[in-house]
Amino acid sequence: MHRQLGEFDQSIIAYKEALEIFTGLDSLPDIYRVLGALAGAGGSIGRFQDAVNYSVQRLATARARGAKSFEANAAFALALLYHRLTDEEKAREYYEAHYEYQQSIDPPTYTSLDSQVYHFTNLANLARGMNGGEIPIFGFSPRTEQDFRQALVYLKQSFEVNRRIESSMARTATLHTFNLLQAANCHKELGEYAEAIGYLDMFDAHPTSKNPRQRARVAILYGSVYARMGQLDKATEYFDEVIKLLRAGANSGNYQGYMRNIGEDYYLAGSLDRSLEAHLEALKIAREQAKPIAVADSLYNMGRIERDLGNFNNARKNIEEAIKIAESVRARITADDLRTTYFSTVGRFYDFYIDLLMQAHKAQPERAFDSLAFETSEQARSRNLLDQLTLAGVDIKQGVDPALLEREKTLSYRLSNKATTHTRLLMAKHTDEEATRIKQEISELASQYNGVQG
Repeated sequence: MHRQLGEFDQSIIAYKEALEIFTGLDSLPDIYRVLGALAGAGGSIGRFQDAVNYSVQRLATARARGAKSFEANAAFALALLYHRLTDEEKAREYYEAHYEYQQSIDPPTYTSLDSQVYHFTNLANLARGMNGGEIPIFGFSPRTEQDFRQALVYLKQSFEVNRRIESSMARTATLHTFNLLQAANCHKELGEYAEAIGYLDMFDAHPTSKNPRQRARVAILYGSVYARMGQLDKATEYFDEVIKLLRAGANSGNYQGYMRNIGEDYYLAGSLDRSLEAHLEALKIAREQAKPIAVADSLYNMGRIERDLGNFNNARKNIEEAIKIAESVRARITADDLRTTYFSTVGRFYDFYIDLLMQAHKAQPERAFDSLAFETSEQARSRNLLDQLTLAGVDIKQGVDPALLEREKTLSYRLSNKATTHTRLLMAKHTDEEATRIKQEISELASQYNGVQG
């Protein structure tokens, strides 16, 4: 109930209490279920380190008991998490572990074959840098033609498995129609618009595509294809239909992501006012759903638009808030490899901010925006370098006074907690005085922390 209401902190406390009880009862199914819930709750509010820790614990618990099906499903959940965190190598490793188990089931069942379709679906998503809702995941390297061609190979494999299901079981794979949309999206990105529309028409003709959720899925892609083709009036008809369906509750889980996609398509088409309107709605939803990374992403996108409209102050305000939120999330990540992966997902925020400041410097050289740009660049570079050194096992604190290290640890903890409070404040209704006060507190802690670090 707590999680349905978005009260994630309360739900985490309840899950932990349940975990203690079920551990005492030695009930594997319940332990497994609660660990999955804890991982999901952590990931939902940007606590990715917690999500990884609980997911790994879930996998280890199943493996220790010799519960192969539980182990396979735990591996699949880990794959999805690393996919979301843009770690392609680990995502692929765990996807393959799950796939091997499903292939081992003989004779194959509908569930095992359907899971194989899921496997190829997710590999196609991974190749394209997308999530399961056809929403781009930032942090992946720029996708190439080869990536989209590889995704189409995976999708063809999923279609082959679906044909096996249809021929032997007279059923359709759960994700078959979704994969038609994936194929359409691949062809769209490759500029093969006729092929894209062909797959969309196949989806639209399928009996399972008639409910509002599915209609929103296909309509947003029709709009995207026509926007790329330069037929903006036709694209707008589809986008308006999608927005109406979303506001009526057709797909609450992807509401924010769909509005983001619509905003991006309008941006690419040069319709900045419509793009800004869509991103504003995406931001509102992200704040309501307490999704800090989505909030930061929306602010970043709005910053780009404001820059293009010539509104430097608005652009700067948006990107600075995006960076603050991103850093507050990073502060809660303790695993070195995960922190490095996460930083790569928000590096574009720093790149944009630096470029924005340099543009402002050209227009107003007397305000020394170039100095701030240099400072920001050095901050981003040193942060990334520090993460890389730590990941490589270089102990830069060797020989340091233990008392100083303890002081640094205490300040880091206080700074992390204060940053978390700041994030929550920004995502809720607040006064300027409240925001200023907590910003000053963070600044004081940061100065103490930087002083300790030397």
